[in-house]
Amino acid sequence: MARANQVGSSSSTKKKNKATKKRASEENEEVGEIPQVDEATAALAAARAQSKKQKTHMEEPEEGNDGHDDDEESQAGEDAVDPEAVRLKLRRRREHKRVSGYRSKAQECGFLKGAGVAAAGGTDALMTALTPADAKRLMRFVPEVLNKSSYNKAECAMRMKLSQEAVPCSAARETQARAEAVMRKMLNEAVLRTAERGAMRVDAATMMSVLRPFHYNTIFSSFLPPKGLVRHAQASGVLSATAADEEAVETEKAENKELSQAQKKIDAEELKRKEAFKARKAELKAQRETEAASKVAVVN
Repeated sequence: MARANQVGSSSSTKKKNKATKKRASEENEEVGEIPQVDEATAALAAARAQSKKQKTHMEEPEEGNDGHDDDEESQAGEDAVDPEAVRLKLRRRREHKRVSGYRSKAQECGFLKGAGVAAAGGTDALMTALTPADAKRLMRFVPEVLNKSSYNKAECAMRMKLSQEAVPCSAARETQARAEAVMRKMLNEAVLRTAERGAMRVDAATMMSVLRPFHYNTIFSSFLPPKGLVRHAQASGVLSATAADEEAVETEKAENKELSQAQKKIDAEELKRKEAFKARKAELKAQRETEAASKVAVVN
């Protein structure tokens, strides 16, 4: 019985092999013979594939560059290079790097794209954008350029007094937290208004419209344009100057001279304070080293 089963299985296997060979021969007859490989065609196909691969891995053009700069430079020749085109190209490159740095900093501070409304608006903060040192600078800010009518005399005197105040770390942390919340609110509002206008970047006019409601609760006149900027516009012919403006120029020059002298005194006092602090720090270090050496000598 087993012998009969083996014979039947072998015969069925032979029939299947014959049927498979017959089917393969019929398919070969329909398809035809395998064509010979053309070496020129294969080389051309490989070159096209390589060029496509290189194009996909090429860097994208910088923002604002439509790709015509290289064409213009090639047409002008290697010797005749337009300095204005080179300057604009370098400017776009620096601007692209600066924007990339701002974008990375925003991601560190919790402005995450595609993570919800709270994350996109920076409400769920990962890190603070302001440091305690930034908070101290905000609290002790004084204008550096005092000979161009940056501020009026009264406001500048108040800012100079603030610059001489000592700011402890506890006060700096308090300012850091409050200023961080206000800054994020202003930035989100400015970006929202810019997106509603269909623009890509926040301009000075949009930021001014966001800051305008806070002007009535401030002490200083930082919302108004500095007098030095107005005087420069008048001297350049952008704005017209009245007789009162011409008379105020001499008074402003005298005030600027007085403020500059006061600032020099403040800078000298600050330099003395830093030198005294540095000397005291070195003295304490030497004292600690002497005490450590004496302890080692006693133990030995």
